[in-house]
Amino acid sequence: MRGVVSLASALAIPLTLNNGEPFPHRNLILFITFVVILITLVFQGLTLPILIKIIKMDDVDVEEPIENQIDEIRVQLAKDSIAYLDSHYSKEMEEYETIARIKEQLLRSIKVSENAKLEDRRAQLTAVRSLYNKIMLEIVAVRRNGLYKLRQEKHYDSSIIKDLEYTLDLEESRLKRK
Repeated sequence: MRGVVSLASALAIPLTLNNGEPFPHRNLILFITFVVILITLVFQGLTLPILIKIIKMDDVDVEEPIENQIDEIRVQLAKDSIAYLDSHYSKEMEEYETIARIKEQLLRSIKVSENAKLEDRRAQLTAVRSLYNKIMLEIVAVRRNGLYKLRQEKHYDSSIIKDLEYTLDLEESRLKRK
């Protein structure tokens, strides 16, 4: 494909000028075009393996499965988050149980992912995560129905209920993406 446009352009040069004289240096233009195409395609094709050996590029035979990559990224992000919590909120984690639970949840997530990797139980972990998402989506539906009933009773401000519905929408969207 690389030389097709160049060759077509060179062949599009007319044989003669308007006054009937032969086009000057047409054969030379065709020859140069052909040589450039030949050099860029053949020379490059023949020298590429040699260049790769000189650069010493390693072959990439084994590619890590997507699930493994996702788990490794999750573990790394959780570790980064724990380090951030430790450096910025250590005092708050000691004082407030709710804040300490954030770190505990991250630690559990790391432990589950690393155990699954060590024991090669990724299929089981994937099934558990799928079940978790299913249950959480059902809980979102239950909460949404509860908000609907509260709206019908008119005991609470409708803007508060709308805000809570929006929060449920975001949670539902997050769960459905997984």
